[in-house]
Amino acid sequence: RSHYEHVERLFEKELGVKPSETLTRLYRMLFGEVTKSGLDINYIKDNLREEAMPCGPVFCDKEFFKSLRMLENRRAERYGPTNFLGLLTFSAPDRLLPARDDLEKGRKLLKQLLLSDLRKGDVVTEWNEAQFLLSLPSLNVKQAEVALKRMQKKFASLESNPGLVVFYDIKETLPSD
Repeated sequence: RSHYEHVERLFEKELGVKPSETLTRLYRMLFGEVTKSGLDINYIKDNLREEAMPCGPVFCDKEFFKSLRMLENRRAERYGPTNFLGLLTFSAPDRLLPARDDLEKGRKLLKQLLLSDLRKGDVVTEWNEAQFLLSLPSLNVKQAEVALKRMQKKFASLESNPGLVVFYDIKETLPSD
């Protein structure tokens, strides 16, 4: 660490240059950016940044999804409802639970469809073996319904679909939820 700081001072004094962003990031990764008052906010901000920007929605477990929904409910108290909770359920056409193999195949197909077709700001969780919950921010009810109908139609048109259908339901995030 002291050698890095010595070289950094030498470069600035003798050459008038600062270390590259890559080298600075490496230094921060190795030693942290501790100042007299604690961690530098720029270092913290850099560490919060996504490494690779995912294209689709965030997929998370149920507990994390519940925490996000609690946050959305709190926001709704202050700013009004701006988020919808979507439920996608796949089943046999008679609305009964399909056979175990079809259930597993349907779960994988619907998950893949959701991850490839939903927006970057949406959040998805697998609620149970035949249902996915979606958090759909910044939509009105008509737009949320269009998005879920699109998932329903795309799922039905998949060639590898073992004859399952998707049903959907929408609930607006309200402060009293």
